[in-house]
Amino acid sequence: MSRTGLTPEQRRLIEEAGDRPVRLEDPELHQAYVLIRADVYERVRAALEPGSILDRSVPEGIRRSKDAFFRDLPWLLEDRKFRGRFVAYHGDVRVKIARSEPEVIRECLRRGLRPDEYDVFVIRPQSPEPEEVDFPSAWCD
Repeated sequence: MSRTGLTPEQRRLIEEAGDRPVRLEDPELHQAYVLIRADVYERVRAALEPGSILDRSVPEGIRRSKDAFFRDLPWLLEDRKFRGRFVAYHGDVRVKIARSEPEVIRECLRRGLRPDEYDVFVIRPQSPEPEEVDFPSAWCD
């Protein structure tokens, strides 16, 4: 990380912004930058750097549960009575299908499963790929 001092103009923009980030634009490179205080950067750094929170490994039990759910999803969707119901998987094993999430979680707990050993899903058409999240534009200003 390089260090340099602030120009008087940058200092004025920071003071005007208070606790909000300052957006700076380089007209020559046509690039925009966001200037934030170092303490704020330290709090969010883990999510911004390679190997971020999004890249960290998912517990093996959860990963296997997800794989099993998406393997079975076409079959589950064939039976209309299952649509909208909740299902829990422990690895490759379907634990329970029920009308409510608490009901399937209770069954997992009754079996002595830890939270990192099972996952709960809603039976509805869906993709195994994570959904993209659009942040409100106000967060980026």
